[in-house]
Amino acid sequence: MKNLMKRGIALTATAAMVMGTMGVTAMAEEAETIKIAGLFNYSGANADTGILDGDGAQFAIDWINEKGGIQSLGGAKLEYIQGDTLSDSAQAKAVAERVLSENPDIVGAVGAGGSGYTIAMGSVFEKNQIPYVQNGVSSNIPEQGYSFTFQPVPNVFGQTQIEFIQYMNENYDYNISKVGIIYEDTDYGISTAAGNLELAQEAGLEVVFEESFPANGSDVSSLITNLKASGAEIVLPVAFTQDAKLIFNTMSSMDYHPLILGGGAGFLYPSFAEELGDAVDGVLSVASLNWDSTSFSGDFADVASGFEEKYGYFMSEHSAGTFNHVYIIAQALEEAGTTDGAVLADTIRNLSIPTVQGGKTGMLAFDENGANTDASPVIVQWQKDDDGTYRPHTIFPENLAGENGFVAVE
Repeated sequence: MKNLMKRGIALTATAAMVMGTMGVTAMAEEAETIKIAGLFNYSGANADTGILDGDGAQFAIDWINEKGGIQSLGGAKLEYIQGDTLSDSAQAKAVAERVLSENPDIVGAVGAGGSGYTIAMGSVFEKNQIPYVQNGVSSNIPEQGYSFTFQPVPNVFGQTQIEFIQYMNENYDYNISKVGIIYEDTDYGISTAAGNLELAQEAGLEVVFEESFPANGSDVSSLITNLKASGAEIVLPVAFTQDAKLIFNTMSSMDYHPLILGGGAGFLYPSFAEELGDAVDGVLSVASLNWDSTSFSGDFADVASGFEEKYGYFMSEHSAGTFNHVYIIAQALEEAGTTDGAVLADTIRNLSIPTVQGGKTGMLAFDENGANTDASPVIVQWQKDDDGTYRPHTIFPENLAGENGFVAVE
């Protein structure tokens, strides 16, 4: 009862007495909106991720509202409350605290721009008993022990990257044996690179170079010089937008053109193609999910095209993931018929529904730590479409691949 009042649904004494006969739906008819917070990097070095995430969140809210809102709560509409994590994980916790303090009726949250921000904010949502459905991919997130934090995206990318290298060797005679791994010195970069290193070695590949670099730096020339000298035939870089473009441009300036299999993040955003132009053609990356995967079907068949029509750019990994996470909260609200945080968290944990997140079965399946055990990464390749626009297309694994296939590159 107290939790319901805290979330902004006013229950009168009379209403409480008749709850058993009228049900929660009738109680919620007075609630005009249900607030969902989005904590993203709207400013700072990674501000482009905030735009992508924010657009994905707003599109999901509009999409759900246009379909009638939350029917079990009297058709209540969703409202988006924005919070700027400033591209600074050290400040993210304080930002989350302020947003919740200013909006005590928030019932759920989505975020953030990276794993470091998520880990910093997790305790805030735990304390306030607000479900936090987030897009960080670090395997460290489920290990925090939070019962209100959920990770629908895959938290192991390396296995899919190594499987794809083997796929290229077996089907396209690439004969790749030497791997280089470079990564930003953040939790996201370190954890991803560690997985890549172990899996590459287990697959019989030789890791000839493995080194970190400062995130949001201005010069990686010595890093690329040493990488080039290592003889790496394929490079697995882990970086956000600014560093991804810096790495790629530095390689080009040195006339160094190894096969690139990015670690997601900055290798997936529209700005990456805008910066590189035709040089982006054929670039590969792993991704949590992608706009043309087979998971965008059924009820979600119009989502990616509708998003691009509204915002003028393709639905990136961040936009698609955040759409998915708002959708998960909405489905929990629909099923639970209440905005009580503890009930919603339990409902989310037990949801078994199709989402746009690709997976082994395509059905959401959270474990006791809030990790989605069904989630599978995909490999995408930048290709030029008939309209002249470069977009990343899903090419692997086969059960999630879109209509475009892999185009072999030198």
